[in-house]
Amino acid sequence: MRLSSIRRYGMAGSSYAFAALSCVVLMAAGCSPTVKDKVLPFTPDAVNEAKSLLANYAAGQPVGSESEGFDTFVRRVADVDQAKAAELRAFFDDAVAKGVANRAKAKELLDRW
Repeated sequence: MRLSSIRRYGMAGSSYAFAALSCVVLMAAGCSPTVKDKVLPFTPDAVNEAKSLLANYAAGQPVGSESEGFDTFVRRVADVDQAKAAELRAFFDDAVAKGVANRAKAKELLDRW
């Protein structure tokens, strides 16, 4: 087919119309929400966070800027378990006083918990 016959029979116009209609359909399908997001509440477990911190200290991590949040951390653990909070308080007080965490004590607490 020659270009003049395409124009004469209107085939070029129908191709453009099909392309335009396809774009509209694809855009409409892409914009419609098909999945509803479900927000799950995040409630961190203070005792597991304490275990993680003790594991890091047992591995030799030095006491750093996290020591500024020890009071808040102990309060959160106390909401779950008073005995563990008291042990953690003693450990943190010792670490802050000496400037270094006692690796053996951290491992002992970790094993007991």
